[in-house]
Amino acid sequence: MLRFLLFCLVPFIVTSQSQQHDWSSLTTLMTQNSTLHGPIFDSEYDKCMSLASDPFQVSAGANGICMHLLNCSHTFCDKTHYGYNLPSYVLETRGENDLSEAMRFANDNNIKVSVKTTGHSLQGSSTRQDSLLIWMHNFPKDGQIKKNYTDSCGNVHDVIGIGGGETWDDVLAAVKGDYHIVASSERTTSAAGGWLQGGGLSYTSRLYGLGVDNVIDFRVVLADGSIVIADDCTNPSLFWALRGGGGGTFGVVTHIHYKLHKVTPIVRFSFLIYGRESLEPDETKPFLSAVQLWLDYWISNSLTLEDQWCGGHFSQVSMHLLFCGELSDAKLSFINDFYAWHNSVLGSLMKQKQWGTFVFTKVHDSWFDYMGGTIGLRNPDYINPTNTFFDASADVSCR
Repeated sequence: MLRFLLFCLVPFIVTSQSQQHDWSSLTTLMTQNSTLHGPIFDSEYDKCMSLASDPFQVSAGANGICMHLLNCSHTFCDKTHYGYNLPSYVLETRGENDLSEAMRFANDNNIKVSVKTTGHSLQGSSTRQDSLLIWMHNFPKDGQIKKNYTDSCGNVHDVIGIGGGETWDDVLAAVKGDYHIVASSERTTSAAGGWLQGGGLSYTSRLYGLGVDNVIDFRVVLADGSIVIADDCTNPSLFWALRGGGGGTFGVVTHIHYKLHKVTPIVRFSFLIYGRESLEPDETKPFLSAVQLWLDYWISNSLTLEDQWCGGHFSQVSMHLLFCGELSDAKLSFINDFYAWHNSVLGSLMKQKQWGTFVFTKVHDSWFDYMGGTIGLRNPDYINPTNTFFDASADVSCR
């Protein structure tokens, strides 16, 4: 399914250069405690730089203009060659009616619109120069688990309701270890926004599908301010488009119902060839031989792994795999074979002082436990720190 690759589209209202508008008239339309911040000046981004190490503060700070990849405050996330790409005003929306009025105001005044929850976009697409930025971070949350939820097609599912501004940290707090859920591995990522609408690649997608395969329905405010439901049987074309067309491309998602799966243990199996930074001259050749042997082994075996090896990542010198199931099954399907290969093939090379290998297995009770459990909730120590110097034109990340 290739549609999830369409994540680089521009915000869904594209107009001419911003003009002078009566922004105060937008404020008078707000009835649900939404707040209009602005005008926004480039100098205000200095506040974001001071928050750079704490992803939770970056998500909530500076009236919504901070990007987790801080250079994405610039066009193409390129601070060296391009200027700031910040909105003219930010609407901190706290209700669907206010959001609908804001969309009508933008249309009536020919104003570009951008949409942002937390600002994780690797392309900087959740900010736009001269736009009205719809900031969803403080939009009402849901978190209600519903068994036997019936969609408009008559199909029945176990789901959780997720508000348009919720993060995966919020969702994990509601689901806990009672179910498995296909989620981002970054707790501060938006659950209903750019991650999902860009495809929703997860560490357990090999078994459970992408995020877009797990959303049951969307509630959306469209560009004309109308509010609609989209699922397989109601507005099916919009439902198809929202599942991969990119965050904020076709409307502002205010709510979703999302599948829950039976809870399963998560077996983490990791491997690392370490020490390449401190190799002695006579160790370079055996080290490179080990790397080549590892890659040959992985290429030969990875394509035939059972689906219960539900996801992970690998590199030239490492792998981090997850098995959704029991440890005994993980051993029979891959771990035992890997250890046999490791000990017989790599063992003869590992007689050096400066490098070696590390193999690690740990069993987690659930995806919630793998993500840090209760201790991980709202805890920046369990999340990658904000990266000030990320260049999205040169690097790619997958969570």
